[in-house]
Amino acid sequence: MSTDSSVASLPLEIFVDIFGHAARDAHDAYIRSLKHEALPTDPERACPYSWIRLTHVCRVWRWIALTAPALWSDVSIIDADATDEIVARTNGRNITVTFRLPKSGEDDLPWEQIDNRMDVYALLIQDDIHRITALTVPAMLELFIAPSVANAKQLRSITMLAPSIGNGAPGPAPFAFPALEHLEYRCPGHFSPVRMFSPTLRSLVVQPLWEDVSVPRDPVRLLTAPELVRALARMPLLESLDVRLRDASEDEQVQTVAASRLRRVRLMGNTTACAYILKHVALPRDVQLAVECLADQVRNADVTVPVLHALATTLVANGNAPVAPCHALSIEADAEPFVFRGWRSADPAGVRGEPDISLLCLREGRSADFEALLRPFTVRAVQQIRIARVPRDLFGTSVGLSAVVRGKNLRHLVLDGAEAVHALEVLVSTTATDVTLADINFKPSEPAEAERWLDAWAITDTPVSPDEPSSIADLAELLLNRAAEGRSLRRLEIVGAKNVKADGIENVRKHVGELRWDGAEVVHLRPA
Repeated sequence: MSTDSSVASLPLEIFVDIFGHAARDAHDAYIRSLKHEALPTDPERACPYSWIRLTHVCRVWRWIALTAPALWSDVSIIDADATDEIVARTNGRNITVTFRLPKSGEDDLPWEQIDNRMDVYALLIQDDIHRITALTVPAMLELFIAPSVANAKQLRSITMLAPSIGNGAPGPAPFAFPALEHLEYRCPGHFSPVRMFSPTLRSLVVQPLWEDVSVPRDPVRLLTAPELVRALARMPLLESLDVRLRDASEDEQVQTVAASRLRRVRLMGNTTACAYILKHVALPRDVQLAVECLADQVRNADVTVPVLHALATTLVANGNAPVAPCHALSIEADAEPFVFRGWRSADPAGVRGEPDISLLCLREGRSADFEALLRPFTVRAVQQIRIARVPRDLFGTSVGLSAVVRGKNLRHLVLDGAEAVHALEVLVSTTATDVTLADINFKPSEPAEAERWLDAWAITDTPVSPDEPSSIADLAELLLNRAAEGRSLRRLEIVGAKNVKADGIENVRKHVGELRWDGAEVVHLRPA
């Protein structure tokens, strides 16, 4: 009887799991797993099968589970002493291999224990690389992979999560993976990952593991913008790129690269580095591009505004279009820090979906920043604009934004923030046909001014304290005034409103063609 075919008949008491021991606890873990002791589960991964948890089952069932290669297609190794036994259970099948390491942030990380067993892991890679389809390893293991890459004909994915271990230095020659499609380098170590960039790559991620990316621990370990441009010339099949960059010098010149297959790009770094990539890489018109300029950029307004202007100019000029119509534009403003995001879409029909191209800069809010970023766009062609957490005087101080919202092509305006209504006072002449007010307590100081041009609303009502009147009452009064003028709303959506009585909802429903509450249509209201 085939062992694999018996797996389906195993009772529910047999189940498999990857356990989450730290290396310092793993000395006898493999032995314990064979003595019916329950191993702690790893909540981050519900599958697949590298360790078997056996509780109160008969010897036959236990034997079936332990000898079924199908249960060992994804092996997670943290105890080097058990490596041979684990690999033997795979019975020659193609496997994915994860060398489990302590999670970032744990105290007393036992790197020396892992370092001492690197030779065992290296032997596994060298002996079985021909049947490994995916590897998750500490960065230093690329030194051990190098001699075996020619045999890695099944290897499609490599993920490197841990910092480099050891003091070795790799040679200058790049690796030649014959079939590698995905490389994820999450914690750059003692050397650059550029030599691992294979011509067969379709997806590349080079990002640090630590959360505070605006304060790099060791900037010298990051990719430089010129390095990335030169590397892209060697990866013609690349479709997805996610990298964080060091600063770039305009003195270091490279040839422009045509990345015709790229569809998703995320660049992180200061403004100069991001602008360097956009200047030297010709992206397709339909690329989804996110550029995140981190907070470590220069904060001098005299320097930053021209750089932002240059970045926006590069953005709209990319794809052989000297000036492109801006079909979608999004602006987000936080007090600390200020965020500007602008995007354009190559397809006017796609303005309500994800943006095709986006620009994100962490900045302190100044009207000049808005103006610098808006200047290259043909603002009167904007069809959709979203403004989040807007300051009260945003429109009053920004000539460019006023031109955008008065543009004859504007079809959808989304305003988010407690000051949104105040910011609208200069927009009464807009021709927008669809307006969304979100995340505010709707209490306009001058409702007669604000309501004059609204044709469709979606209100996200924030919770209010019991001693404050509900904004629903203000909304109902405004709708009543509009109805008296024969201008009832076509559609109103209210999301997340709290402490609103049924009669208040009914007062709103009377004056709206279609009322939706948290996504559900309100057709009939029962008494409160």
